[in-house]
Formats: sequence, structure tokens, C-alpha cells
Amino acid sequence: MLLYCFNSQGVDELSLAALCEATGIGETEAIRLLVSLTQMENQNLLVKDRQGAGCDGSTKFKVNSQFLAPRKFFDIKLGKQKAGPSEAPKDVKAELGAADMASRKQVLEAAIVKVMKERRAVSYNDLFAELVKNVDLFKPNSQMIKTSIHTLMEREYIQRDDQDMSRYIYIP
Repeated sequence: MLLYCFNSQGVDELSLAALCEATGIGETEAIRLLVSLTQMENQNLLVKDRQGAGCDGSTKFKVNSQFLAPRKFFDIKLGKQKAGPSEAPKDVKAELGAADMASRKQVLEAAIVKVMKERRAVSYNDLFAELVKNVDLFKPNSQMIKTSIHTLMEREYIQRDDQDMSRYIYIP
């Protein structure tokens, strides 16, 4: 899209601000794309008017008229996006985190019930090992497993063995 601006406007040189305005791309994303076009491995597709890695709104870019592609199609490697402050508000992050934890809790409880149905009675260590092996979406930790077991005991899906307190029994 950035390269199309040079063809459509019929000019040799365009500033960063003009490219951003013509394409509707934000300045940081445009800089990332333009840097990848000006710092290619063999030849640069675009040429900057000044040396150095920095760019601002007045930096002008020009199509390299000596550019020769070795093949008809070639790859352009994009520069990495800088890690900056996330654009999502904190409230949205908290909601996503809560929804993620709720879904993890459901997955873990379902896996516990599945193991308990298969084995009918199992020790905590065997249950823990079985859950770590069976749950693929995330790696459950000990605290999550204990909380889920306690919740299932309250809902009367499982109970502790009277003789061995580290054993759990499935209640059909």
C-alpha cells in the first residue's frame, strides 16, 4: 500500500507524514514498514533522504530507481514491533483474565471428574500426575488443582477416603 502511493501520486519523493495520511496507517506502523523497505538485505527498495535509523514526519522517502529484484517474487522481512504499552484498557484486561481463569477452572474440574469416573478412587499424587498429563490447554499448578478438588467436594462429586485422607473417591 505504501509503494502504491508513489505510483498513484506520480511523485518521486513522499514524506512520512504524507504516506501516513494517504494510507491511513499509523506513524509507528508506517515507520516499521518503511524501515523494512529501506534496509533490505541486497538492495533497498526505498531510499531515505537522511542516514540513520530514526524517522520523523518530515523524513522523505524515494523509490530506488536502481533496484533490481533477483527473482520475479521476493520476500520483504518486516521489522519487529517494539513492545510498548498495551492499547487495551486495564478493565478489558481484567475481564479477559477473569474469563480465562473461569474457563481454565471449568476445564480442570471436567478433567478431574473424568479421571475420577475412570478410576473411582485415586490418591492426590496420582490425580495430580494424571491432570498434568491430560490437560493440554495450560499447565495446572497445585493450588488450582486443590481449589478445584475442594469445589468438587462441596458440590458432592468426590469425597475423601475415610481411612486414607490423601485418597479421593468418586461419588456416582
